[in-house]
Amino acid sequence: MKYVIEKNGSAVSQVSAWTPAFAKKCKLSGNASAPALPHTVKGIGILRAVRVERVAVTGFQMANDNPGVVVGDEWLITQSVQDRPLEQVKVTLVNKVKLVRDRIVSGGVIWSPDGGNTTYEVQSDKDSRFEMAGAVQILEHTGATEQGWRMLDNSMVVLSLSQLKDMGVAIRNHVNACFVRQAELEAIIAGAATVDDLHAIDLEAGWPTELADQAEAL
Repeated sequence: MKYVIEKNGSAVSQVSAWTPAFAKKCKLSGNASAPALPHTVKGIGILRAVRVERVAVTGFQMANDNPGVVVGDEWLITQSVQDRPLEQVKVTLVNKVKLVRDRIVSGGVIWSPDGGNTTYEVQSDKDSRFEMAGAVQILEHTGATEQGWRMLDNSMVVLSLSQLKDMGVAIRNHVNACFVRQAELEAIIAGAATVDDLHAIDLEAGWPTELADQAEAL
């Protein structure tokens, strides 16, 4: 609950929770809670409870408090909606693009070792990419011809060095495509002239196909 002291239709104090400092302002030092309201503060005004009628806003907007008015026994504050500053929204969208990129980069890819007859869902997160590069290096260094690899469904598949490399290329192409799309969206955001232009940008469009959609397309 918030409170304000009002006099002749105007606030003569800041809106505040009931604190020792505000109790002192109301000449009620030592009171742990507010008195029954409305309460006349002698020589200052009337202590009233504050009610805020909030408005719904999007990520492109902000709510501003309008001046309060007395409605019944309360001090009512309504809100109005205002577009956030253009550059502020751009920063927000650029950050959202990065989150989408990270999600899709790490979302996995479908890879086939034999032109599509057999397919596997392969993890594409940063740790998996690092482990794959290490596996290729070990095979090349030791002269071994095969390496077991754990797929996204936890199955273990034995792959040759050439298959491991091919799988790595597929994952790298997926990752690179994500960074390309990120750069494209960042350029579109930077070139937007209005908040409406930004609102029209579909941050989910144009990315490499996500794993579930890849599977549906097979």
